[in-house]
Amino acid sequence: MTLVVKRSPLKKHEIERIREFSGSRRFDLIYYPGMKQEEGNKYVKIPSDEYFTGFNTILNNKTRMPFLDNYLFDIKPVRDDNPFSHYYLKLSNIKAIYEKMGSNWLYFLEEGYFVPIIFIITVILSVLLIMFSVTFNALRKDCLTLSSLPIFLYFSMLGFGFMFVEVVLIQKSILLLENPSYAVAVILTSILISSGAGSLLSGKLAALRTSLCLLILSLLVLLYGTIHPLLLNILTPCSLTMRILVIAAAIVPLGFFMGIPFPLGIQLLGRKHGELIPWAWAINACISVVAPVLAIILALRTGFQTVIWMGALAYILAFVSLRKMMT
Repeated sequence: MTLVVKRSPLKKHEIERIREFSGSRRFDLIYYPGMKQEEGNKYVKIPSDEYFTGFNTILNNKTRMPFLDNYLFDIKPVRDDNPFSHYYLKLSNIKAIYEKMGSNWLYFLEEGYFVPIIFIITVILSVLLIMFSVTFNALRKDCLTLSSLPIFLYFSMLGFGFMFVEVVLIQKSILLLENPSYAVAVILTSILISSGAGSLLSGKLAALRTSLCLLILSLLVLLYGTIHPLLLNILTPCSLTMRILVIAAAIVPLGFFMGIPFPLGIQLLGRKHGELIPWAWAINACISVVAPVLAIILALRTGFQTVIWMGALAYILAFVSLRKMMT
């Protein structure tokens, strides 16, 4: 399918040239202003001229949204918050799509809809390779009880929160830094260095070893989710070096507080339930493997902005769990 685009409306002689060009080469016309349906579907015939009907419906302001909402696939325009231009699957229409494609599950793999399958495989392998042995060992020693639930929730929420925020920051920096490699390098370096500093200082400063740090972290995540898109307009005119420096510096406060909760939880466990420290490490490691894939699945459905809100929610749940662990 070829699109011919013009800044101003097509003139009659231009439309006539397009018709002559297409007809001489046996190209089917789909749409031009004033085109009649019988002018299309001549050479590559289909039972019903869905191209003509579809394009005219989309170009009509009154019929566009109902058509997009009811269409079998997701063909709505993509945005920076949801930049998956080649993902058309509607989860609510999986059964209908499966039947339309000849009741063949291979269609979903061929079209690249394998993220949910990767997620399932990741969950299974993470549980088997990371969680199983330490959980079995803890059960054998009668270390796990209902009172261990806040510990599980705390360290799992830390994994979700950290990875959700990291994935979103990387994605939202790609457009500004012009290259995915730059975005990954800048965000990971900034977060790892600043979170390492936060972990180190939290062991020396008692003021950082409180549950209040998790509330501050949640607020920072919400703040970054709000202001980070604004950086695009502010920093676009700047040089690439300046953009890298500003983004790296802006992430330092967030990364600093992201590094505090995990050693805080391990230190608390060491005082009360030292035998559960391996289990806590395994929980966090397992979730840290699963969370990036889950973040992409959520972004496909709701956008990356929702993912970062969920990262903030994860840290709030971690705060509630930490309060339970402290009692």
